[in-house]
Amino acid sequence: MNGCGALLPRWKSLLLAVLGLIFGFGLSAFRPLVTVSLGLLSALLVAGAGIWSVWQTHYWLPWMIPLAIQIPCALGWSILSHTTRLTLEKRSLQQALALASGGEVELDQPMAATVATRPGVASRSPRSSAAEAVASPSSSPSASANASLPAVVHIPDHELIRSFGKGAYGEVWLARDVIGTFHAVKIVHRSAFTDSVPFDREFNGIRKFTPISRSHPGFVHILHVGRNDTAGHIYCVMELGDDEVTGQVIDPNTYSPMTLGRLLEKRGRLPLPECLKLCIQLADALDYLHRQQLIHRDIKPSNIIFVNNQPKFADIGLVTDMATNGRDVTYLGTPGRIAPEGPGSPASDVYSLGKIIYETGLGLDITRFPELPTDLVNSGHDAGLFQLNRIILKACELDLRRRHVSAAALRDDLIELQKSVEKEA
Repeated sequence: MNGCGALLPRWKSLLLAVLGLIFGFGLSAFRPLVTVSLGLLSALLVAGAGIWSVWQTHYWLPWMIPLAIQIPCALGWSILSHTTRLTLEKRSLQQALALASGGEVELDQPMAATVATRPGVASRSPRSSAAEAVASPSSSPSASANASLPAVVHIPDHELIRSFGKGAYGEVWLARDVIGTFHAVKIVHRSAFTDSVPFDREFNGIRKFTPISRSHPGFVHILHVGRNDTAGHIYCVMELGDDEVTGQVIDPNTYSPMTLGRLLEKRGRLPLPECLKLCIQLADALDYLHRQQLIHRDIKPSNIIFVNNQPKFADIGLVTDMATNGRDVTYLGTPGRIAPEGPGSPASDVYSLGKIIYETGLGLDITRFPELPTDLVNSGHDAGLFQLNRIILKACELDLRRRHVSAAALRDDLIELQKSVEKEA
């Protein structure tokens, strides 16, 4: 070779680095079919340039490095990123379809989608669709208990008065114990399931959550759990939420629970200080749940009730252990609130709570996320709400690496904003 014309090692390294960047970022920007075509063309050009360089100028280039390493790696990265993007898009479309159909998504495998309309749920406003009616009042508050409750159901020391909430699997009843105290009783019938697996899952969720419910103020306390395999049902007795009109004064004929969904229907966007206080309490409760190695999987306004004006997570039917391999948690939840990667991790609950903050602080339905209220955009003066929106966007970030790492991290961001708002006030 011509010594004076030989490339110095540092120039060879620089050239290989430039080629690596070109192939790595350039090829991965295209669809796999286009990438393969461009990759083959690039390989031919690199090989030809290397042979020509040695033949004509006696410059030796390590052309096998881009040919055998850089280009194949770029092709593999392109296929992987494109497949991941298609997976996320497909799940988003499945959620959108289910949301438009007023249904609930239940997938036994991450990509095996089914949409099932929930029975017995009355139509509601767009904010509180049928897909969120697990804890919603029934359409007929004065309906007789005997009209829908099988005669075999018996709750010890309790008189079942009437049903005020129905979901896909369970029914919630207003009940009165022997000393006259009102409670909520959730009854789940084995006949609601095609097999015993989801029925047992419901019972296991209640069993695991019961002791935790009594150790944090952010959860509705479960007072008693029972199971009757002969009659084919399980039940749990819980503290009763406030009435949406009369608070702790309960009239069994008119009782309707005050949920966050009902509150937002009445008031719309909550003032920023009130929103922050509420969401900090919820984030703290969620962090406590995660520290017990449990996840919620169905965080939504209708599953958050108020007891003595304090917000609490109510429906615990979907509480389960955290996933260990990404496939051991059934795909359950409410469309539009499920994280793109699916349930099974604390990060997915953080995503759902971020949607709650969006509705509570900005007053918009989740179908409009990530829009901002028109009055906020036009005014441009409320710095606190813009900061809240940044927190929401981080909590609902599609990329897990950029989302809050935990509910505690989300809570801490909200606390920092709360301190800033209080200081300005």
